[in-house]
Amino acid sequence: MLAFRDVELLPVKTVGNAGTETIDVNVTDPITEMGVYFKVTNYTSGAAEYPPHRMISKIEIVDGGTVYYSLDGHMALAASAHDCGKFPTGWWDDGISVGQYIRLPLRFGRYLGDEEYAFSPTRLLNPQIKITWAINTTYHTTAVSQLGVVLRLMEGASLASKMLAWKEIRSFTTVGAGEELTDMPRDLPWRQLMVRSAYLGTTYQHESSISNYKLDCDGGKFIPFDLGTLILKDLMRNQVPIFERHGKWYVAHGDMRQTWMGDNPFTLGAGLSDCYSWGFHNNGSPRVQVWGRKLDGSDVSDTQMFYQIHGWMPSQALLYRFGRLNDAGSWFNAPQYGDIRLWMKQAKAGATATIAVQQPRQLP
Repeated sequence: MLAFRDVELLPVKTVGNAGTETIDVNVTDPITEMGVYFKVTNYTSGAAEYPPHRMISKIEIVDGGTVYYSLDGHMALAASAHDCGKFPTGWWDDGISVGQYIRLPLRFGRYLGDEEYAFSPTRLLNPQIKITWAINTTYHTTAVSQLGVVLRLMEGASLASKMLAWKEIRSFTTVGAGEELTDMPRDLPWRQLMVRSAYLGTTYQHESSISNYKLDCDGGKFIPFDLGTLILKDLMRNQVPIFERHGKWYVAHGDMRQTWMGDNPFTLGAGLSDCYSWGFHNNGSPRVQVWGRKLDGSDVSDTQMFYQIHGWMPSQALLYRFGRLNDAGSWFNAPQYGDIRLWMKQAKAGATATIAVQQPRQLP
């Protein structure tokens, strides 16, 4: 009989300002989901721009020299949101001496509890999880950050021979013009493709840096898409839910804040007193400007407010899905081609871009 249970593979512990935690995966039951918890404590104002997921530089699942899963915190947040259909649990707060945390659910099946696709650690010789981080010591209190890992196990399930896993293909910095070419993997089918392009601290959107995408197989033999970024964003909106997240800011009238959404977010807010009125301006950009006034007409200053943000493209990552999500036979059959290239037309220099694919990884 199938039974689910949750176990702490790594009980929450205090970690240093930077490092890599290597954790042996010493469970015998298949894992349908892994939750990575990371918490930072704010040292000074402005820490809302440095939330915990931004401090994670890599999450990996490895077996010796074989890497099964690999994403940074930005991409892991986006992948978790799309795979689970909701923004990951967390709290964003820029109050001094206040904690911010994220719990990233990394799912290994088509859905929670998928017995056909799951991470079966006993099929590997030395399965390990590696998490690398580095806090911002200007904005975060040193020596108090916390890390933990929880696994959702399927007791009684047979050992799955394959798992769905995201893997980074490459990262680069955009230039002002020209096409960026990436040779893509052909070893396994693709279920989903994701590209992040972001200028943190600015109002530039994804299409500001990459205006067009083309996926080309065997020199034009098959082209799954050759479209502008704005069209691809529309297609994505029709396939994924609108996401929502919450938090608390300390703001003055006119302050700018990062939404951690990349597409048409809108914001609602409420102060801790009914003596304030709030407005927000963003024009769909990944940053929002806060307008706050007291009832006497004067501007607010260093005033705390709770907010609710709605939007698409968590971490400014564009998602493209292949076929029917639960039907492996409809996924993009990359191994049948001799050459697969992703062409990106660049429009503005200086954005940080990352490409990742989700594939059904075979387990020995």
